[in-house]
Amino acid sequence: STLLLTGALMGCEAQKCDTENGDGVCLKSLKRFVSPAETMSSPYDGSGDLLIDSPNGDVHVIEGAAGSEDFVVTFEPFVLRAYDTTPEQAGADLDSLERSIGPDGGDTLIDVTRPDGSPSSLGADITAELPASFDGRLVIEQTNGDTTVDFAAAASGVVVTSDNGGCDIATGAASEISVNCDNGDMSATISDVAAQSGQGFTTGNGSITLFLP
Repeated sequence: STLLLTGALMGCEAQKCDTENGDGVCLKSLKRFVSPAETMSSPYDGSGDLLIDSPNGDVHVIEGAAGSEDFVVTFEPFVLRAYDTTPEQAGADLDSLERSIGPDGGDTLIDVTRPDGSPSSLGADITAELPASFDGRLVIEQTNGDTTVDFAAAASGVVVTSDNGGCDIATGAASEISVNCDNGDMSATISDVAAQSGQGFTTGNGSITLFLP
């Protein structure tokens, strides 16, 4: 277990290999494999929240095209594997990654899911575009990766839970702000003051910089 942990910290992959003393564990440097970006959309009907669930990869929320009434998301899948991993092996990992956007109850869900047993480095960078008319809650669950919200439209709430990675969040005039960046620095911009029902800004390990109107 010590070797596996060391490999993770050094940015290496631990693999079984033959040594002078028999079977052993080798640490191999990593190579980033990617597959082509994929763009999907789902209509915004004027109700419900937008939920983004990311197990691994950066999340970036931006303003959609002028006049658009759709949520648009672009996924950029990637995996980090040992430098001598074959394209076929890495491709199998990338092909197994599930990504989707669609209805979830009365909300819209952008989701990335890894099959059981997948490499922990498998994931996708997510760019989500919001229509200017969006006035629901923007809810982001981030496990590993930076989270950037450049545009929150008219969101009534901005709720971000990040386990690991930096956060740069523009909350607009949301009346519910709950942003927890557990391990990473946080920068946040509030464009208008509203009575608050959220928990504010918190971090377990990192600095907080706020820009106020």
